[in-house]
Amino acid sequence: MKHSEYQRRWRKRHPQSATVRGVGQRCKGTGIEVDKDYLRGMVCPEVCPVLGYPIKFGTSWCKGSLRNMASFDRKDPEKGYVRGNVQIISFLANTMKWNANRQELVAFANWVLKT
Repeated sequence: MKHSEYQRRWRKRHPQSATVRGVGQRCKGTGIEVDKDYLRGMVCPEVCPVLGYPIKFGTSWCKGSLRNMASFDRKDPEKGYVRGNVQIISFLANTMKWNANRQELVAFANWVLKT
């Protein structure tokens, strides 16, 4: 079995661990703390607490279901992926708030409501 095939099967069998591994790889060398054991032990909600979409780990990128993919969100971006600073929300909700502060999100929401 090729290494890439093994990885694909492993990700399918361990979707939350695969997501945790991705977080760890993205944060490597950045100084952002990642508590992998804590992230692996978190319970994924059935629906996104922000948008109400059903979410789960392991949703495929290639099947157009990004909005339903579970994503680890740091409540305070100045802190790491550590106990008390992480929540699981949908990938769509997480991308909507990636680089915006509270004031920018309120301005965006007000703009959307006006259009």
